[in-house]
Amino acid sequence: MNCLHYCAFFDSPSVCELLLKQSKVLSLLNQPCSSVKNESPLHLACTALSQSTAQI
Repeated sequence: MNCLHYCAFFDSPSVCELLLKQSKVLSLLNQPCSSVKNESPLHLACTALSQSTAQI
């Protein structure tokens, strides 16, 4: 689970926006999370009903 997964799960759009401004974090966008059914941060946001974070 990476920082974007945590933002997605806990619906933290402001932290997510801040992280996405960092070029090193962009490689984590499609990284699957083995502890949560191999979901990407976007899939996890949808599963957790984190609509505001998913829209970013």
